[in-house]
Amino acid sequence: VANRSTNIFTQVNRDIWANSYTCIRNCNILLDALDRNIEIVGATQALRNQWRGECLALRALMHFELVRLWGRPFSSGSGSGLGVPIRNKVLSANEAFDRTPRSTVAAVYTQVLSDLNAALPLLPTTHPSNARLTTWAVRGLLARVYFNQNDYANAYAQANNVITNGGFSLINTRDTAAFRNSGTAAPLGGVVWQVAFDGVPGVSGTRAVSQRFVLSSGASGLDGAITSLANDSRNSDTFRVVSSTRPFSRKWSVLSTFNIPVVRLGELHLIRGESGAQAGVSQTAAAQASFDAIRRQYYNGAAPYTPTTLTGASLISAIQAERRVEMALELADRYHDLRRRQQPVRGLAYDAAALLLKIPDTETGANPDIIQN
Repeated sequence: VANRSTNIFTQVNRDIWANSYTCIRNCNILLDALDRNIEIVGATQALRNQWRGECLALRALMHFELVRLWGRPFSSGSGSGLGVPIRNKVLSANEAFDRTPRSTVAAVYTQVLSDLNAALPLLPTTHPSNARLTTWAVRGLLARVYFNQNDYANAYAQANNVITNGGFSLINTRDTAAFRNSGTAAPLGGVVWQVAFDGVPGVSGTRAVSQRFVLSSGASGLDGAITSLANDSRNSDTFRVVSSTRPFSRKWSVLSTFNIPVVRLGELHLIRGESGAQAGVSQTAAAQASFDAIRRQYYNGAAPYTPTTLTGASLISAIQAERRVEMALELADRYHDLRRRQQPVRGLAYDAAALLLKIPDTETGANPDIIQN
């Protein structure tokens, strides 16, 4: 992926594509059973509603991640380019022979938003360890999807709702464990939804303590962005270490097993901040508060933290720079954010074909009508 040399046989491409559509298929199977009111022993109506909401939200998330990897960003032609096949129902025996073409990026986004909004009223508002989907998790996903469309008004509304009403809070921990945990208790640091470690090494939530990620060096690299932070604990050996003259991130190397955050308050503050500072939204006070919430969490200066007075384009630029550091090594966020903002990605135009993953042979072999990237 880094060398832009993936092809139809690249195994990681096959795995992401196949596992995502397997999740979608399983969701469709349960949704179909619920639609046909098939009796499930012990399933109360509340539980059936929860399952429906979870299936809709998971189906949406899988389509969203697929279209971001295999399609051009929504900011390119308002999503007019080719996305991925939409699969939103169980196929009959006859339909199984039909060839499903790629839908447009815009059509995939429409399906994603439809599923997420349908899931909202079906889900509970709380879960003890935030390891199951809740209404707040879905609102967080909605904020992310709208933000990737540059729909700042809706992105702001959803992120602000979670921040204001969800009961989550950031903590002044100055530690890499700020937003993850390894147990079943509610996580620290405002995790809205997480993948809980299932106790089976190698299946989920596992990483050897010694594993670290190399940071891109140089003034323009991620390491340069981190080391330029003043009075910030992210610029310390808590988060960063130099070994054999190479800088490494320690963001994921403290715990041997841990729960993986999927939606967390830090990202939602960044979404609310940038969206709120946009001219069409004009929620400057909330945008400044979100910027300060992130910076204050890591502030380790001697004097009290000084709130920002930035506004407009200057505030947006500061929040975007903050996003690069805060979301580093999470969710391929930097890649997607550069493309959302129509910025070059390592020397290539944001919507260059060379950035797109190749549709794996497992799909093209079974579906000759699929159009390859």
